[in-house]
Amino acid sequence: MACLIGTAGHVDHGKSSLIRALTGIDPDRLPEEKERGMTIDLGFACVDLPTAGRVSIIDVPGHERYATNMLAGTMNIDIALLCIAADEGIMPQTEEHLKILDLLPVQTLIVAVTKADVVDTDFLVMQIEHIEEDLSRTRFRGAAIIPVSSQTGEGLPVLIASLDHAVAAFKPTPDPNDRWYMPIDRAFLVKGHGLVVTGSVARGHVETGTDAEIYPEGHKVKIRSIHVHDATVDTAERGMRTALNISGVSSDDVHRGMVISAPKAVVETFQSDFKVRWVDEPKHGMEVRAAVGSADVLGKLYLNDQDSSIAFVRFTEKIAVAKGEPAILRRHSPPTLLAGGVVITPEAESRRKKDSIRYIDLVNIDEGIIAAIHEAPNGVTTQEICRLIGVSEQQLGDHFEQLIRERRVIGFAGLWYQPPVFLAQANLFLKALREIHAENPLSLNHPREVVLKRSGHTWFGKPFERILTKLAELKKIEIDGTRIKLAEFKIAMNPKQEAFLQRVEAELDKIVINVPYASEIASKLGVPVQAVEEILNTAANADRIVKVGQTLYYTSAQIERVKSILKEGTKGQPFTAPEAKEALQTSRKFLIPMLEYLDSVGFTTRIDDKRVIRDR
Repeated sequence: MACLIGTAGHVDHGKSSLIRALTGIDPDRLPEEKERGMTIDLGFACVDLPTAGRVSIIDVPGHERYATNMLAGTMNIDIALLCIAADEGIMPQTEEHLKILDLLPVQTLIVAVTKADVVDTDFLVMQIEHIEEDLSRTRFRGAAIIPVSSQTGEGLPVLIASLDHAVAAFKPTPDPNDRWYMPIDRAFLVKGHGLVVTGSVARGHVETGTDAEIYPEGHKVKIRSIHVHDATVDTAERGMRTALNISGVSSDDVHRGMVISAPKAVVETFQSDFKVRWVDEPKHGMEVRAAVGSADVLGKLYLNDQDSSIAFVRFTEKIAVAKGEPAILRRHSPPTLLAGGVVITPEAESRRKKDSIRYIDLVNIDEGIIAAIHEAPNGVTTQEICRLIGVSEQQLGDHFEQLIRERRVIGFAGLWYQPPVFLAQANLFLKALREIHAENPLSLNHPREVVLKRSGHTWFGKPFERILTKLAELKKIEIDGTRIKLAEFKIAMNPKQEAFLQRVEAELDKIVINVPYASEIASKLGVPVQAVEEILNTAANADRIVKVGQTLYYTSAQIERVKSILKEGTKGQPFTAPEAKEALQTSRKFLIPMLEYLDSVGFTTRIDDKRVIRDR
């Protein structure tokens, strides 16, 4: 794994000169820089270390006027080379740069006391003591402090050895999301090659010939070739200063502050949550500058009463960020340092100051998914999981499949639960249905939306459909169109209803198939027709009576007699409707509904204009 060395320090403290002495490369590339003898923009070089080999170096400007350029180069450095001139010592920008390095995830700091040849030994010792005191107030207490001279070469071998040791000891922070991305700090045309973008690969590795996208505009491009320190390579990895020759986009559409990456490896957003350490007092609603990657964008800062280390920033323009990406916040004017930290939620949700905030420290994607859905009573959508853990939907497919196999998650059309949580919520839904059954003992089933409202759940659309299907598969419910019932629920009639039903059944049983209608039964029994219709429907819902078609009702015994007659009359041979009509001695108004019912229950199968009895 490669790592990136970056300089820091006050203007005119010999950063660029030291790089030239170490590498033989002049990092000042702009004519104005050479004319003024001052670094204005980012410079780049590489050093060949004895054991670690070739390592990238990025040189940043020291003048406060170019702090934005400094931040663009500092964000992803792993080893910082802080340059402090022996004759001037710690200056304002030295302090500022040290604070920034302390806030960023820089792993190692090495101090080069430059221009050591222009001061005497006593003065040099005093300056080193001051530097040690300054470092003691940071996490870099005890960092190596090495006097050097770019003019005489004094201390350079010691500095090279110290850099070599730091690179060899470098251990990158584990990143569960290895899809590559690179903040763009330069974009320019090369004659005969086209557009080239440069930057420091911040995660993963990029290969020649692969597809990529440029954000926040989402331009689709192709990686034509890769260059690392003027050498053409097939791949570049995290920590390498890299130039990518790309096709598919105009140079007018690409600039510093954008990100090139594997498709969907970063998030386009207007607002993000940061976990920060404050170095100055923030104010809720204040204007700030947020430096993320190579972007430096204006925004408004909103604090959180529940967690003072959370900074929510709403940007004035859309930017591309990645979860875990380093960030620096400054005041808008004057642009003094406020805080530094990392992006914890790339696409943050708007909220009130008093609201609690939820964010996930992503150790690995599987555990990130589990953390995102942990004990969520209404489940969590795939989109919300992606937002919380900062990865794209395409990256989650294999992880979901593995978690399903391990029975750690259960999903319903993109709505995810932990199985025990879903079981508890399903039981609440079933409880609501049970209560409705108790309140309506003579109604077989009920609209699912009524049950949903009673249960208090927010399920809807395809997830709700899949949940109902799952409950039916588990034999917890039965589904009839848009209505549902508990699988074990049966309508129970009272003694008076039972007695009345027996009288109605007696009238039905008098004839095999040509049963009387409800109005005829009502006339025979001397009761209102509504009473007969009600008891017939209740009995049908209770599976005590069979409803055939829209208006015909039969007892189970009648249905069995019809089946028996057809079996005997057809002798197992295919039969037509007229033949069935003859066997049953009935008319079409009774026959056709009966045949369709027998088809629906699987007793018969229709083949063209004939039917075959399946139940032998």
